[in-house]
Amino acid sequence: MHIIKENDRYIEFSNRMSVGLRIMLFLFGLLPLFAPYELLIKPRWTGFSLFALLPIIISLGAIAVSVFFLAAALIGLDGVVRFERKKRIVVYGRKALCVRYQESHYSMSDIRSFEIEEREWTDGPKYYVLAMIVRGGKKISFGEFSAQVSAAQYREKLEAAVKGK
Repeated sequence: MHIIKENDRYIEFSNRMSVGLRIMLFLFGLLPLFAPYELLIKPRWTGFSLFALLPIIISLGAIAVSVFFLAAALIGLDGVVRFERKKRIVVYGRKALCVRYQESHYSMSDIRSFEIEEREWTDGPKYYVLAMIVRGGKKISFGEFSAQVSAAQYREKLEAAVKGK
């Protein structure tokens, strides 16, 4: 879930994966594991034959899908980008369920530019994210906006904050 908090001291963009979503992804990750059980273990295959090839391929696919969902549940990143106006720093923090919190600090003088990036999925509307380019060329993407106008408004606010206005 993307949340934007703004007050006189800071503008904060956070992206957090809820516990409910993590649990749902974890449970969805367990479901495909029934395929190898039903196709390979339950029938008690005693050896390899051509008839076993299709169940093996299906089971490998099911295991790959399980790994994907379980990884999304356990490794899905939560992130925060906070622009602190008075301290003139940017705090970029990220963590996952299995990874401890990591934080990077950038001076506002390290920020080179802001960009608006358009993202599009095949089965959903396009959306826009802000990207901050810091010294050294590192790009940090944050925020999610349904309209380009909203992204442009926040880009202007951030550019003003960087200039000290």
